[in-house]
Amino acid sequence: MNAGLMKKLATDAKTGIIGDSQDLERRMKSFGVNERSLPALHSFWTIMKGHLDDTLVYLLLIFAAISFVGSFWSEVQYAWLEGMSIVVAVAFMTSLSAICDYGKEQQFNRLRKELMKEKSKVIRG
Repeated sequence: MNAGLMKKLATDAKTGIIGDSQDLERRMKSFGVNERSLPALHSFWTIMKGHLDDTLVYLLLIFAAISFVGSFWSEVQYAWLEGMSIVVAVAFMTSLSAICDYGKEQQFNRLRKELMKEKSKVIRG
């Protein structure tokens, strides 16, 4: 057996841990509770930022800005609507995608909570 590991775990290779209440309490303080934890969830805004961080979205927004700025020198009265419609479409699609992904993440977390309720017995020899 690895003597360094046994020393770090404060155990003996032949007898194992002591197992009395004092030893168990000390181990809980040292090593923490032996429970599974849920993964950290992403906030809606983090997911939204992830959807906005895409090359195609950047290109669409650059073209929308060019179209919007170019509309000031246009003879057409409502030429600015082209650029703004691109921005609205990008905002709508990224929001819709973020809402769907946020809902999927919440649902996945609920399923994980159900799985964590499951108890298992461990036999050590």
